This record gives sequence, structure tokens and C-alpha cells, in this order.
Amino acid sequence: MGLGMWFGRRDRRADAAPMSHRMRCDLCRKKSEPSVDFGQVQDWQLDHAARYPGHRQYTETLTRPWRTERSGTGLEIEVMTVQGDGWYRTGECTLCGRSGVAVSWIGSARAAARFAHLFGCGECVAALRERVARGPGSRVHGTG
Repeated sequence: MGLGMWFGRRDRRADAAPMSHRMRCDLCRKKSEPSVDFGQVQDWQLDHAARYPGHRQYTETLTRPWRTERSGTGLEIEVMTVQGDGWYRTGECTLCGRSGVAVSWIGSARAAARFAHLFGCGECVAALRERVARGPGSRVHGTG
């Protein structure tokens, strides 16, 4: 029985719903229709302001589809970053302390009422995967 981890990320599948925009007048609460074209909701905002001159405050709502999935066995870490390959450009490895290396988010920790994100370099993540694979298998809370 392998370990699995739940994670959430933007749904980038080909059949995923597209990201959409919507404007809401903060005074009267009227809303534009959702649209993938920001220009359409901005036109609605300007038309609404022209019809109701005192209505000047608006809130944009952005709808972006997300997906929750369970990773396979082992510590499969998948992080969407600016590089797109799961690794940050540079950072500090929480496990070995090296800085200025490519790191990836490997989880979060809470201790003594403090919370921190943990990052690992390639060598430490590989060693961690190996230790988990060699260790006794058991279910991890929240993974089924």
C-alpha cells in the first residue's frame, strides 16, 4: 500500500471550463453576465456607470476552475510555478539548509503555534522519497 497526498491546482485539462470575469456594482449589487472576455464586463461597468452616475465602485469576480486530485504512490510533488516544471528558480532547502538552489514545496508544518511551508532541493526530495519507499507502509491522515 503506497502513500498518497491530496493536492489542489488549477484545472488545465483541455475540457476544463475557461476562466471568466464578472463585474458587480458595489452600490446596487447588479452584476454583469460572466464572460471570458474582460472587455465585455468592463463595457458593462462603463455602461452601468453612465446610466447611474453615482455608481462608481465595482468589484471584479474572477472564476477560475480548480481540481482536487490524489497523487499516486510515493511522494509525488507537483507544484505549478513560474517555471511550470514544479521547481522554483532559487530558494532555501528546509531539509539541508542550502540556499540559492532550485527548491519545490513539499508540505507544511505546524509547531508551537507556528506554521511554515517546507521546501526541498532535488537531492533532499529524492532522499525523502527513498526513505518513504523503504519505510513501513501506513495510511496518512486524509489520504484515504
